[in-house]
Amino acid sequence: MTTTVRAVSEISVPVASRTTGHADRAVQDNSPGSDWPHARTGAAWLDVVGFAPSVTMQGGPPPEEVIARHPPCRSADPQAVTAAVAAIAGYFTRQSLQPPPPGLPTVRAFQAAQGVVARDWLALRTGLG
Repeated sequence: MTTTVRAVSEISVPVASRTTGHADRAVQDNSPGSDWPHARTGAAWLDVVGFAPSVTMQGGPPPEEVIARHPPCRSADPQAVTAAVAAIAGYFTRQSLQPPPPGLPTVRAFQAAQGVVARDWLALRTGLG
């Protein structure tokens, strides 16, 4: 049996927003391989915008290139995308300043790195950078 493994960044989810996709997750076939403790229904582009900073911080392309590869992102309202980037930047920045949860000593550094990328991306999108 042959199994195709693709990065989450190659998948476009049409309706459901998983909210916690990570660049380090992979999927087999078309089954999501992400952890979703807070799954919600949302805009089809939101997952890609949410994990674009992680893709970039791990050596992938800049966030604008990541979202440009996904049709739902290309057709999204630019102001809505910018608002989501602002929320993501704030979330990662705030979370990175919290004490680490038990058993996850490196998560705050990971979030801090994503926060840097998200803040830089926000500055680019708003013309403030």
